[in-house]
Amino acid sequence: MSMFIEDNGNLCYWIHCANGNVCEKPQNSTALFKCQCQFDFTGRLCEDRITCLKTPVAIGLFPFDRKTP
Repeated sequence: MSMFIEDNGNLCYWIHCANGNVCEKPQNSTALFKCQCQFDFTGRLCEDRITCLKTPVAIGLFPFDRKTP
């Protein structure tokens, strides 16, 4: 017996997105499911938190590697 019989082909019945994010069955797509990640999460299952520095840093500067005089 296939799992698709019980859940009408919606893999979101079986797939659980991480961190309280929501799974949906995409329309007009070859993807079987998609987790709709909140703005601070990423990854296929929204398992990775996006972290940002509190202080903006210019590209090419590495404040964590250098000590100020």
